[in-house]
Order: sequence, then structure tokens, then C-alpha cells
Amino acid sequence: MKTFGAVLFSAVIAVSASAQATRTWVSGVGDDANPCSRTAPCKTFAGAISKTAAGGEIDALDPAGFGGVTITKSITIDGTGTLASLLVSGTSAVIINAGTGDRVVLRNVQLQGIGSGTNGVNILQAGTVDIDHVEIANFLSSGVNIANTSNLIKVAIYDTTIHHISNHAIIANPTGTGTLRLQIDRSHIAKNTFSGVNQVNNTISSITRSTFTLNGGAGVFLQNGTASTNIANVFDCVSSLNEYGLWSGNGGSPLIRAAGNQIVNNFTTGLNIVGAATIVSHGNNVVIGNAGNEVPSSTASPAFR
Repeated sequence: MKTFGAVLFSAVIAVSASAQATRTWVSGVGDDANPCSRTAPCKTFAGAISKTAAGGEIDALDPAGFGGVTITKSITIDGTGTLASLLVSGTSAVIINAGTGDRVVLRNVQLQGIGSGTNGVNILQAGTVDIDHVEIANFLSSGVNIANTSNLIKVAIYDTTIHHISNHAIIANPTGTGTLRLQIDRSHIAKNTFSGVNQVNNTISSITRSTFTLNGGAGVFLQNGTASTNIANVFDCVSSLNEYGLWSGNGGSPLIRAAGNQIVNNFTTGLNIVGAATIVSHGNNVVIGNAGNEVPSSTASPAFR
């Protein structure tokens, strides 16, 4: 009987595993009781994720709001070709608490907090996270919050718009033994109550070809940390019409390296440098029309052209 029971248990596990598809679907007229197939889609991302195998993909069939979702494994959520959205109130739209080797991709979706959602994307743990062609708006705490307490996370934000956040748009704040490598490219961060990027500690970032405008704080704001643990490389960006263009220092000695940027018409200072922090210009920055300081800590030639 024990042998038969063991065989039966294994069979149940195998059936359960096989029930998870590598590709599932959601639709505004779907039902989470469905298998999430192309012809019988689910209603929400949360309903579909339990029926999607690790490393699989959830695709949206039509324009709809598909609710918030907690991600605990490698997965891709893709709304390409539709107006797929995650509309939430009082919570985060996407919570990522996956394994340290897992990859999570959010592509072509809109995250809408309707003025009461907390975070657009709240990243607690993963291996890599890609946020690609995503619009994030109207959240209270952040557009993207990265708060791992251990291990390294690599986060890439491409072609993404973050606006009307009642705090900082992007918060990079690993704690404990957590570290972060952050890439922001071709993105638009505007009209947020505080800064476009608030890089607190334990982070090295590459911020390229992006615009930071009309934010109530700085376009890019570094605080805490040391020059070896909190570095932002800001290249070919526009930081304009914010309270501050670039801000380095709020305790500690963080480092901003800047090249090829337009830092213009910010209302308090163009380059705000506090205490032991530094902003090093590597040439070709246009820093003009700001109400206050436009002089970097130092200048340095690029390594090569």
C-alpha cells in the first residue's frame, strides 16, 4: 500500500506540473476558472500566473484591466498590441519576490494607481527585472521601488514613462547585504512630487538618453552611501524644469559622473553638491539657465573617444 501511495502521489504531482502551460492568456471577458488557454483565457494576471510554468509568458488578448499580481518565479507579462493595464487601489500593482536566479519581464503594460495605489512595481527579490515600454502613473509611494535586503539584483528600465507619483518616481534602496545594478535608458520621468530617481545606497546605475522634467525634487538624486557603493553614471540625458538638475549628497559621499547632458532651467540649482559628495563632469554637458550652482566638483576627460 505504501508503494502504491507513493506512486499515486507522484502521479498527482506530475499531473499538477503538466497543468502549468509555458504560455497563457488573459482577456477582459475571461474567467480565472478557465485553463488560461488562447481560446479559454483567464480574467486576471493573478489568476493566470498560477497556471503558468516558471519561465513562461502571460499575454493579454484585448484591452482591459487585469488587476495586481505578485510574482514569485521567472515570468514574462506582455501586453503588446493591446491596452493592457493593472489598475489597483491601496496596494502595489506588481510585487516581485522571486528567486535570486529568476528573471521577470514586464512589457507593454500600463500600471495605474488611481491616486491610492502604493507602488507601481515593488521589487523585493529577483535575479533580473526588465521593465520595457511600461507606463506607470498615479501611485503614492513610488513608480518603481527596489528594496532587496540581500544578494544582487539587476534592474533595467527601458522606454518607460513614469509620471504623477506622489513621492520619488524610482527609489533604489537596497539594504543589509543587498546590492543593485540599475540601468535606465530612453525613459521619461516627469511631473512627480519629488525626484525622478532617488538612489539611496548600495547601487551603481547607468542612466542614459532619458528625460527628467517638471519634478518637484531633483532629476537624479543620490544620497547616503560612499563613492564606491553609490554611483550614478548620467550620460546624454535632459534634466530640466525640476527643482534641482542633479543632486549628490544627503549624508555620505556618493558620486555622480556626468557627460553629454542638458541640465537647464532648474529652479534652485543645476548641480547640487552637499558635503563630501561629488559631481564629476566628463565633458560636453550643457549646464545653463539654472537659478543656482552650475559648477561641478571637478572635471575629467573621458577615457577615450
